[in-house]
Amino acid sequence: MDVINIKPIIVSLLKEIPEIKKVATEYPVIWTIFPSAIYRTTQTPYAIDADKNELQTLWTVTIDLYSDTSLTSIVSKVSEKMKSIGFVGNAVDSNTASLIRVTREFKAIVDNETRQTYQL
Repeated sequence: MDVINIKPIIVSLLKEIPEIKKVATEYPVIWTIFPSAIYRTTQTPYAIDADKNELQTLWTVTIDLYSDTSLTSIVSKVSEKMKSIGFVGNAVDSNTASLIRVTREFKAIVDNETRQTYQL
């Protein structure tokens, strides 16, 4: 049994938000495109059967949103998109220098057999 890779799903959801002009996994050397979404994921086995198959995976998705103007609307849209696939999370404002930054962290347990998501 394969672990479901949610990374392409996250990229697709973020690219559906027209206000986000750049989606990436790495921070740019020079900030020129705004608003930007930089994301990272972590996965932890949550349930393993006797044959050592990973039945469920705890996924954490962290999305840093950057802009030079308000991010309120985009934060709401990101939250809606993530909720649509069963992930819930929190927001932290963390402005840096002349950039507005909001960090969102989402978590869910993904069942690798049924493809359903569960809350912690």
